[in-house]
Amino acid sequence: MIQSNKQQVTALCQQVFLNKKMVEKYLFLEENELKIAGNLAAIIHLFLLTFIKT
Repeated sequence: MIQSNKQQVTALCQQVFLNKKMVEKYLFLEENELKIAGNLAAIIHLFLLTFIKT
């Protein structure tokens, strides 16, 4: 169950990073905004993984 949750979190985070790449490509946001989005995704990823440790 915990391993399954870990895989789901990882998959969700990978989706977030893919979405960020799409945003970079198609919306041409300011570079700083993209860095914030990427950092936020990384923070959420680490935050979730700390609670799903085995």
